[in-house]
Amino acid sequence: MTEMSGSAEDHLLRGNALYKTGNHADALLAYQRAIALKPNFSEAYQNCGLVYHDIGDFERALGAFDRAIDLNPLDAWAFSNYGSLLKQNERWADAQFCFEKAIALCPTEAKFHYNLGNLFREAQAYARSIPAYAKALDLKPDDLDSLGNLALALRHLREFDAAMRCYERAIDIDPANAEMHYGRSSLNLLHGRFAYGWDEYEWRTQTRQFANGRDFPVPVWRGEASLTGKTLLVHHEQGVGDTIQFCRYVPFIEREFGATILFAPQAKLLPLMASLQTGARLVDLAEALPAFDYHCPLMSLPLACRTTVESIPSAVSYLACNDERRTRLRKAMDLKPHELAIGISWHTSDQNTGKARSIPLEVMLESLAKPGRVFVDLQYGLDHSATDATALAQKVRLHRSAFVNPYDDIEGLAALISACDQVITIDNTTAHLAGALGQRVGVLLPAIPDWRWMLDRTDSPWYPTMQLFRQKAEGDWWGPLQELQDWI
Repeated sequence: MTEMSGSAEDHLLRGNALYKTGNHADALLAYQRAIALKPNFSEAYQNCGLVYHDIGDFERALGAFDRAIDLNPLDAWAFSNYGSLLKQNERWADAQFCFEKAIALCPTEAKFHYNLGNLFREAQAYARSIPAYAKALDLKPDDLDSLGNLALALRHLREFDAAMRCYERAIDIDPANAEMHYGRSSLNLLHGRFAYGWDEYEWRTQTRQFANGRDFPVPVWRGEASLTGKTLLVHHEQGVGDTIQFCRYVPFIEREFGATILFAPQAKLLPLMASLQTGARLVDLAEALPAFDYHCPLMSLPLACRTTVESIPSAVSYLACNDERRTRLRKAMDLKPHELAIGISWHTSDQNTGKARSIPLEVMLESLAKPGRVFVDLQYGLDHSATDATALAQKVRLHRSAFVNPYDDIEGLAALISACDQVITIDNTTAHLAGALGQRVGVLLPAIPDWRWMLDRTDSPWYPTMQLFRQKAEGDWWGPLQELQDWI
């Protein structure tokens, strides 16, 4: 950006316009020019802080906000923005101070109370978030963000009826709000109220989290039209674990509706999906597709089939591994006759729920390590050196296959899972793959899990060989890990 004439305020506005377009470099230059012309320009320092944060320079962001507040210690928005930055970096106490300072300076601004509620919710202090959201709603009764996040906090407190009322109120305010419909659907599905949940689950494709923009020049099929003599494209959505869980519907649709099916899983799942007992033709969405009459996102198939808890297609195993690979991988474990091979997976990097679902490896090993147990590393996406150091510190034997990359080689991961005597995992792809293979698998779940695991039950209607071990309190993994001892 060439240097331009104008006042400090002009450069601030120019920077704001550039920032909105994602042009961080030129926005920063504009803010710096504003500061050069007006050294005590608090708002320009704030905006510099936002840019530094966006480009990952946390220390400079902190310095910019510190300077902004020094220049104008009565600027409530400076404290609020500073608090948001600190919250994103999990500096909970410092963020709380900033949000409460903003509220003290301007108690009638609903956004400040909302931010404080978000802080407590994300720090898992759910009970403390409730009055903050309530105050935000007193000041701004139609604020959908406050209603939605209040519902999430109430859900974690198992105040499910109150959470449902939040969604109902939000939908009354904005009947076309996809986020609120999706929230209500997931709450119904969590309770096993599938008749209510599946229909509203279709709103997911319009939410920020799941919208993928995939479109085809044929109608969507949701069970209404006859498929006799027709070709249906079933295509993947969301994650690999979701595809593994819901691919069970492909042979069911083929058998019950008489359709010719084209099935498009993620490309790295194509080798594994060849084991699915179906006449469906496997296709890759990145390549030219044969002609088809209808299409259906994979996770709309339960709606099309009018699935209830009792009617879930739940074969003991509907996917199979490569037996030759399984035999080689088992041999490579070099087990003694008395040793038990236990596959383990403990982490997910999911941005929304990964922290609540993941277990520190040292906690898992400390609880489960016993003589005669050999642990098999099924984890994908983590640094091996850190994993090995943890296993060494815990003095346990952790076997890792040199022949399988669990992230890219899903067929190999299936063979490795099948080579184990049993599997212990968190809620991630490994859980679904082990269940689909019919492996004996224990799944460790947070106190309020994803909807597909429902509430309180120790079994899963999706996977007959699976046992569920649930937290009794948020963040406490010791209880379910101890329950596992009798199961192993």
